[in-house]
Amino acid sequence: MRGFITFATAAIALSFALSLPAVAAGAKSNAKAQNRIVDDGYAKTALSLSDEKLPQNFKGYSCTEIVKGLQSLNIKKDEFETKQEFEDRLMNDGLKKLSGSITAVDPMIFVYNKSLSDFKYDPESQAFKGRSYFGKDGMLKEGYELFDAAPLVILSNSRKSYIGVNGFGASTKVEESSTKVCGVIFKQAKKKTIYGPLKIEYNIPMASEKARELKDSLKIAFVGALSIPYLGRYVSFSKPTVSSPYDISITGDSIVIRLEEVWVFDEKTGEIFARVQPSE
Repeated sequence: MRGFITFATAAIALSFALSLPAVAAGAKSNAKAQNRIVDDGYAKTALSLSDEKLPQNFKGYSCTEIVKGLQSLNIKKDEFETKQEFEDRLMNDGLKKLSGSITAVDPMIFVYNKSLSDFKYDPESQAFKGRSYFGKDGMLKEGYELFDAAPLVILSNSRKSYIGVNGFGASTKVEESSTKVCGVIFKQAKKKTIYGPLKIEYNIPMASEKARELKDSLKIAFVGALSIPYLGRYVSFSKPTVSSPYDISITGDSIVIRLEEVWVFDEKTGEIFARVQPSE
């Protein structure tokens, strides 16, 4: 039997709301979007931030491919390098291809594959309104500071159960879930003045007929630039208690970016309806 603590650690079990990425094996890419989209839907060339629309069925950049590309670079500071020499070297290496023709100096665009239950349509004001929050589940190798982060895609998930016992001898069946993800960490250039989760506020005017049509196909995309040290870890835990017997861990490699905007778009047509800046 295994022990468990008597208090809960706050964690957002977003892994259960995400879906595994679909891979269209052997399918041919759409000729119209061939220069940007391959058969799995992920972009292979950098997009222009001034584009009015995204490609149809846009899935953003591949988190796992960008991670692999960054891991192929020497992004660890040498003990004999000055800070300036290290940053200059990273800038030079930034021209190397990470995924397709995407490089480290190109804008980063990652689609958040979670249904947008964070905002609702208000028929009185004819607009989608609401907020999204992202918890401090990102860690970098240096220091102990926590950063706002979000999981982008599930790579694996395992579940099992065990009998847990607390310090007072009470026992209960505990459901354990371990999820591996690929995520994104938001390391902003300007530090927050208020300690709290990253907040995105939505107010998107839209006629009711259009809103009804798009409700299930609206997605958000994180748009920004890579930020040193480029890679970190997504780490979220929830420890079991007698009243909440769930042992949850969500971990994985994460890409570190400076978040500039969050785009709200129609995943089917690629039409962008809002470009929202994050706030404290």
